[in-house]
Amino acid sequence: MPERPAAAPSAAEEMTTSNAWRTRLKAAAGYWLLLLCALFIVSAFLAPQSFAVLAAAGGLAMLGFVAPSRTRAAGFLLLSLLCAWAAGPQLAAITSAKSVTSYDQLERLTSLKLVLMSVLFPALCLGAMCLPKAAQDRLSAMIAWGMAWVAGLIVIDAALQGAVFNAIATAAGSPPRPDLAPVKAAQGAYPIAVLIAPVSLWIWRRGPRSAVGVLAAAPAAACLGLGADAPFAAALAAGAVFVAMTLRPGLSLKLLAAFGSLYFLAAPWLVRLVPASGEGSALPASWAHRERIWRFVSDRILERPLLGHGLDASRGYGDQVPLHPHNSALQIWLELGLPGATLMVALCVWLVWRIGAVTDPLWRAAAGASLTAYAVIGALSFGVWQEWWLGLAAFAALFIVTGAPARAIPSS
Repeated sequence: MPERPAAAPSAAEEMTTSNAWRTRLKAAAGYWLLLLCALFIVSAFLAPQSFAVLAAAGGLAMLGFVAPSRTRAAGFLLLSLLCAWAAGPQLAAITSAKSVTSYDQLERLTSLKLVLMSVLFPALCLGAMCLPKAAQDRLSAMIAWGMAWVAGLIVIDAALQGAVFNAIATAAGSPPRPDLAPVKAAQGAYPIAVLIAPVSLWIWRRGPRSAVGVLAAAPAAACLGLGADAPFAAALAAGAVFVAMTLRPGLSLKLLAAFGSLYFLAAPWLVRLVPASGEGSALPASWAHRERIWRFVSDRILERPLLGHGLDASRGYGDQVPLHPHNSALQIWLELGLPGATLMVALCVWLVWRIGAVTDPLWRAAAGASLTAYAVIGALSFGVWQEWWLGLAAFAALFIVTGAPARAIPSS
């Protein structure tokens, strides 16, 4: 008798096979993120500029695991509108002129990088939310204990005036310039300041609690020993917000949204309240330098407040504005005008709203403190579109979603 043909697999069997493959892919993606988190820790002390590459590599791996959600869709819509308003004109002009003829020119396109980062960086943390809790715990442990070790290194290095970082950089063949050596040695204090509240809470709940003291000492040591004032200011602000959100969470969230909105909407006028620096100014040199940049940028904003001067316009003012205004709100106003500032306000309010949905009271306070620290540093130091700075935000979000207690963050 002729053999009967093999029966086709049933729908249930196909579903089982598909789920098995998806489980294996999730496990592989979890270990890939664990490797990237280990590299993130090493980079935090030695080369924060690599944060963007690490976050993009993680986001690319997690793209397929991002679950659709209406609440997330609102944030993605705001982010997409901001990205389109910022990057669209530059991309359209370059496309029509066909002016990009080499990879180096392509790599310098802020607009293209913005488009990629707006997709890959959110995917890093949203995809990680779909991992099993055991995988999430491994990721959060890697970041938390790694940050504690980085904090210890910074405390030691600050006492030695940056000798540890300089020795490593020199051995690697890229010794820092003498005038930039303290700045380079203090760069690890920035991720610590952004993550100080959630990492400290994570360690406090698991021990040893002495590591929390090391974390708290790092921004102060970087300020006193290496002259990095922004991380110290950010850590102080994060501590104040953590306490406020622990005692009065509802009121604190409203105030956080209100202050964020006021900052982004009124920045061009608020900076004019800062005393003008000049001969005999009591301001420290770094603050006097910031004040002069902010006042100049404020004047340029008022020339084109509705539409702004265009993406990357900050780079066109020579010594008056070295690369960026050292203030995120002023840079948004200068380059993107009122529409950009309005979208940033909406995005800020949306982020605060999502933080308010966290069910663990202390973790909610830690998330609000982390957002505050990031905003304070952004108001004093880095450019809005700097890839490594946005990559740090992605890793901070990754820690907040993976380090949270079970079911503390809504899955939708």
